[in-house]
Amino acid sequence: MTRIHALCSTAALTVAAAASAADVAAVKCEQWHPLLGRNNDVSFAINFAAKTCDGQPCAISDAAFTWQRQRYDLTVDRASGEGKLAYQGDLIFAFKNCSLDAGKP
Repeated sequence: MTRIHALCSTAALTVAAAASAADVAAVKCEQWHPLLGRNNDVSFAINFAAKTCDGQPCAISDAAFTWQRQRYDLTVDRASGEGKLAYQGDLIFAFKNCSLDAGKP
């Protein structure tokens, strides 16, 4: 392989890595327990290209992110900035003031 081939290969890998990094965003939320009040803030990694949320298969729409982690259902409403973590329909934690990284889809 010549130097030019090596440089072109490196440039192609760099562009591919940059494109895949642009498909990933973080959603940061305040976490609230119904009885105990506010807990530590939480962040969720959203991969738009792979359609995953925190590494789990995720339904991504203009309205919400919805996924399951173990047996828990998680939802974050994009319009209201609120969401929940529920188990068999029972609220475990509420998410408030959720925000998506600026400049992401």
